Amino acid sequence: MSMRNLNYIIKLIKETYLLDLLLIVLLVWTPGCPLTTSRSTDLSNGNSNNNNININPGKPPKEPPPPKEPPPPKESPPPKETPPKTITQDSITYVVLTQDNIAEKLTSSSINLNNNYLLWEDIDLTGIQIDPIGGGPALQGFRGKFNGNGKKISKFSLEITSTSSSIKELGFFSSIEPEGKVFNLILENPQVLTVRTRTEIVGILAGLNKGIIQDVTVNNGIIEGGNKIGGLVGQNSGEIISSHVEKTTIRANQEGGGIAGHLEGKSDQQLALISKSSASGRIISIGANVFGGLVGRMTKYSKISMCTANITIDEAKHEKIGGLIGIVNASGELEIIENSYATGNLKGKMYVGGLIGKIDTPITIVQSYAVTNIGKDQSSQHIGLLVGRWTNWNTVSHIKSLYYDKTKKQQKTLSVIGSTDKNMPSTIISTITQGLDPSTITKKDFIDFDFTKTWKGTDHEWPRLFWENN
Repeated sequence: MSMRNLNYIIKLIKETYLLDLLLIVLLVWTPGCPLTTSRSTDLSNGNSNNNNININPGKPPKEPPPPKEPPPPKESPPPKETPPKTITQDSITYVVLTQDNIAEKLTSSSINLNNNYLLWEDIDLTGIQIDPIGGGPALQGFRGKFNGNGKKISKFSLEITSTSSSIKELGFFSSIEPEGKVFNLILENPQVLTVRTRTEIVGILAGLNKGIIQDVTVNNGIIEGGNKIGGLVGQNSGEIISSHVEKTTIRANQEGGGIAGHLEGKSDQQLALISKSSASGRIISIGANVFGGLVGRMTKYSKISMCTANITIDEAKHEKIGGLIGIVNASGELEIIENSYATGNLKGKMYVGGLIGKIDTPITIVQSYAVTNIGKDQSSQHIGLLVGRWTNWNTVSHIKSLYYDKTKKQQKTLSVIGSTDKNMPSTIISTITQGLDPSTITKKDFIDFDFTKTWKGTDHEWPRLFWENN
């Protein structure tokens, strides 16, 4: 074969190969091509052949999202701490009271009246009818220390329905002895009910207090019955300090007060004291005849200092109604009211005063005021912006810096003091009392008020006590 023929054959082979290759490429890029369809189907079915070449010009398949991490396991609550049987604080050993053991002790009268007790946790006594601590035929009172530890006892119920009951003093404690102390405790939604004429002295915390009550609060209570009845105690002959009765309804038979129905000390060295305390709520008359926002009846050797009351007394059909005290009566044996005030709403038949319903003894009243709303009808007598009736005035009395709101429309027809006896000079009233307009008052108007330790406030408002939070 000649060289020329050989070259021709080689050229022909090359051209034929290139044409075949071009034909294959055109087939692959043509839609519906079996090769393309087969490869795409294999990929969509998850089949892969490493020997095949993916020549599909479409978008590559999306990568699957990463798997979600499982949520962290929930932490189980820490195991409940097992309370000890006793605990020592400030060198005092207390028996520990818990939700599990207090109900049994309060329903079986197994509280030792000489022991000290401490609340370990909040206590709910819903549906449990408890017995008062102490009392009984021997009229024994609590002589230990009861440390509430800042905890609360909720929804306890005391109810005396039998007219033959021998209980004379009723409350969570029947009475607290001079050695006893109850402190740092909250009573929430308590209820104390008794036959009106059988139980003499009734209070939510205690019937009678001769010891110390400090930092105790009663919230949303209901109490009814008794001759001396109070939102905290029926009668106070000891000390009540920094304690408060809030939003409580008191259905009083004879002597009723937001804190105490009756206040009476033993001597000038053993005063019955209420200090830095307050009451709010409502007193409803179910009998006669003495009702006060803080105290019903204040008698000998007693003192009220830095206290406030905001009580509504609107169903009292009888007499001696006061925004702070219903009546002050004794024989001049050291009755002191200082740095206190009353607000609220009052209505009664006779002896109604914004601060005190009736005074018939020499007394000390200084640096105090009343801005109560006083209602009256045609039959009302002896109604005063500060005092309803004031008798037995003499020079032993020490009265100074008493104020009232002179702008209240319903009070423009009322006297500062509803009535007096002949012993009280008519000129004295203007020297011991002063009406103020709250829109123009300044702190300088309140003579001898201590605005560094006792009172606080700004111009154009009535001052408040320094210990009040708001």
